[in-house]
Amino acid sequence: MRFVVDDRVAPHHWKSLKKLSGMSKKIARYLEESGLSVDACPENWRGTFAPVGREAWVSVEYFNGADWTAIESIS
Repeated sequence: MRFVVDDRVAPHHWKSLKKLSGMSKKIARYLEESGLSVDACPENWRGTFAPVGREAWVSVEYFNGADWTAIESIS
């Protein structure tokens, strides 16, 4: 599953998020490899350290084995 939000909600790009979070290289590598295994692109990942409420979600998507597919209703 992945949650899509406006870039303003998640202001940190993956590269800066890794550094700011203090995550280990091992964890970062694991997350990147996991993402790549389902056709995600870590260079496009963004994040925040603040809670993101449901009202900020643009869409919620799941990987169906071939593609990322939006869930019809997120309400």
